[in-house]
Amino acid sequence: MARSNTPGIRWPFEYEDVEDRFFDILTLGHEGGHWGLSTEGHANGYSRMTVGRKKRQMGHIVAYELFVEPVPDPLEVDHLCNTKWCVNPGHLEMKTGAANTKRAFEVCGAGLHDLTDPVNQRARSHDGRIRCKPCAVEYDRARREVK
Repeated sequence: MARSNTPGIRWPFEYEDVEDRFFDILTLGHEGGHWGLSTEGHANGYSRMTVGRKKRQMGHIVAYELFVEPVPDPLEVDHLCNTKWCVNPGHLEMKTGAANTKRAFEVCGAGLHDLTDPVNQRARSHDGRIRCKPCAVEYDRARREVK
């Protein structure tokens, strides 16, 4: 039987059970209590995994369905921690697509600041990315300290 290059990790097609595959590639101990998946890279920043010969599945959806409950259409799984690759079920919540999108405009990308407060309006930081104003100020300050 073929093995992957990572000791203890089997190729995706060797698994029949989603739960076995999930726990074999789960990584814990990330800052902020985030959980990650150790293989297969990310799709637009989201963790993903393959089981058997099926198509790749989004890691956060697999985690939510394993630990909480199935996700019916048309609901989505939202990252309350604003960390796309995180698969910690405690950081996930089921919502409608509209509620998920609305929250994206209410909390900054770092999950630190309330964007409904005019003080935290969006601003362009020195690298050209749009962040909430406090995060842009902090990014630019940290950048100046490195120089």
